[in-house]
Amino acid sequence: MGTKLFQKQPIMCKVIYALLPILIYSIGAFGFRILFLTITSVASTSFFEYVFERKKKKKPISEAAIVTGMLFALILPSTIPFWIVIFGSAFGIIFAKEAFGGFGRNVFNPAMVGRTFLCQLSYCNDHGLDKTCKLLGTRIFEEFSN
Repeated sequence: MGTKLFQKQPIMCKVIYALLPILIYSIGAFGFRILFLTITSVASTSFFEYVFERKKKKKPISEAAIVTGMLFALILPSTIPFWIVIFGSAFGIIFAKEAFGGFGRNVFNPAMVGRTFLCQLSYCNDHGLDKTCKLLGTRIFEEFSN
């Protein structure tokens, strides 16, 4: 008998269904790139949660990883590079969810923590962290912060 990848959580399924009309509208407004950003975000949040759950308890991952990935993709600019989506979703899952013990124990929303982290990297020149920004790369949202 094989193991399940996701835990069945009826509430998370309802949240996913509630996010689908927003995703459909954003695809209509911003193009199919949003769909690919969402797929990338959901895949990366699921992957990082899977890695941590396999190390800790060897149980299926929460469907909340899908919700986090969808929320994260929908709060980002539509022209953001894919690698930044993976980087931000990894930060959100690792430091906002898994660092506190996983599903149901996180204090902050992982999608918003990932977005906040990306914004902090983006505006680090404004906060006097020029050397850190140069070490980590260029300003992430520079073209979006007009």
